[in-house]
Amino acid sequence: MGLPPRRNVDKGPLQDGNQLSLREQENVIDKIEKENFGLKLKIHFLEEALKKAGPGYSEAALKENTELKVDKVTMQRELQRYKKQVITAERDLESFRQ
Repeated sequence: MGLPPRRNVDKGPLQDGNQLSLREQENVIDKIEKENFGLKLKIHFLEEALKKAGPGYSEAALKENTELKVDKVTMQRELQRYKKQVITAERDLESFRQ
């Protein structure tokens, strides 16, 4: 005996019944990827902090250090993405001028 079909199932931000444009889909995916990446980094740095944790380390200092490391790597990723966008915009501008 099988399970009855589920209705009103949350299908995620990309399949909520509304048609999203490609740009909107890319924005949603980008946002989710950033959040996922940040969480993975946070887990990594927290695990590293647990390995190093000893009586001389302050919990607040470890938390702040982890947050700063996550922010740094996230900003580096965003900077790379913005550099790519600038290069693309420059190419588009150059092709527009011709």
